[in-house]
Amino acid sequence: MRGIVRPLADGGVVRAAGTKAVSLSKLDRWGFTIPASRYLPFSVHDGYRAEGRSAVDGLRDELRSVLDPRRAYAVRSAADIEDARDGSFAGQFETVLSVTGVDAVIEAVLEVLASADSPKIRAYLDRTGREPGGIRMSVIIQEMVEPELSGVAFSRHPVTGMDEVVVEAVRGTADAILQGGADPFRWVHKWGAFKEVPDLHEWDELIRNVVRQTRAVEKRYRAPVDVEWAFDGETLYLLQARPVGADESMNLYSNRIAKEMLPGSIKPLIWSINIPMVNGAWIELLERLTGSSGLRSEDL
Repeated sequence: MRGIVRPLADGGVVRAAGTKAVSLSKLDRWGFTIPASRYLPFSVHDGYRAEGRSAVDGLRDELRSVLDPRRAYAVRSAADIEDARDGSFAGQFETVLSVTGVDAVIEAVLEVLASADSPKIRAYLDRTGREPGGIRMSVIIQEMVEPELSGVAFSRHPVTGMDEVVVEAVRGTADAILQGGADPFRWVHKWGAFKEVPDLHEWDELIRNVVRQTRAVEKRYRAPVDVEWAFDGETLYLLQARPVGADESMNLYSNRIAKEMLPGSIKPLIWSINIPMVNGAWIELLERLTGSSGLRSEDL
């Protein structure tokens, strides 16, 4: 089974691995810093389903030739249904962190492969209306980053979809956010400045870099993204990125233009004149284009 433990730069990753592995290979190709990573293709999962653990044990010699026995690794799922636009399956499959040695890596790979058919996944598929079975799993083996700070960043507000970068972080690994529900530090960056910051100013320059890189990833994807990242005290690593969508069912309104035109408190007399005049003009224009709307100036 030589040549099964493959580098992400392998040209076949798009066909042989899940979206998470493909995304990492793109980040690497685009020049972002990621931890050194390899992947096991879908064929290993096929062998595991047919032969059990012997299909993975057969990789022992090859893993020994490519892994550093002194280094810790993160063993991550990369299923074919993960990180899709219509469902992320975030936290549903296994991830095993800080694994050292070939034997421990093999056990972690087995955990990840088995999670494709776990009761938790079957229940998740039922809740989301998907048919159980048929999941194909590849596995990412990634050099472990021991972070001082790590987290997630959204290039658009994940609830409202507004054009602002939201960064959330914890000390140590980001699993406390992604799986544990811990309360993170939070930054919100909009129009070149932070509109929300925690009392944690020693990280200001790092978070600016996170914002810049999140915007750069969004530009590459040509779509809003969320990015998982980690900082080890010297280097900012991107651990994962995926395109996302916001909740488009919510009506959103902005007071930005009104605040520029009428800064400060609006007195009752100004209100009584401005609302019928300005909003009435907008309603008239709207109704010329679309027909009767039933709107009143007070509604705006």
